Amino acid sequence: HLPKKSPETFNVLVLPGDVSDDLEVFKEAMKMFTASFDLVCYTPGNHDLWLRKKGHLDSLQKLRSLYGLCDALGVRVGPVQLECGSRKVMLVPLLSFYTSDWDKEPELPWCPEQQKE
Repeated sequence: HLPKKSPETFNVLVLPGDVSDDLEVFKEAMKMFTASFDLVCYTPGNHDLWLRKKGHLDSLQKLRSLYGLCDALGVRVGPVQLECGSRKVMLVPLLSFYTSDWDKEPELPWCPEQQKE
């Protein structure tokens, strides 16, 4: 149940990533969110940058495509300052990358084999 835009409220959606690795699904989700919220703020997650389909050479190229889609749809991907009366909140997206080379912890016993690769 998504909210309906109204002049009485200003609804903000903060999406911390992992929307979809499929660009078409991502685009449709963002259209749905921007139709329901006054402001949509997004930071890509690792799943958004997965390369399951052909079309991007690497995750950085896909990231640029995601940012282009966000720009075209009015989704904010940079810092945003929100004000409510005298109160101010700054949303600052943090983009980081992960590689299993950094992971020195033992595998979880319940972790599926395909996720260990």
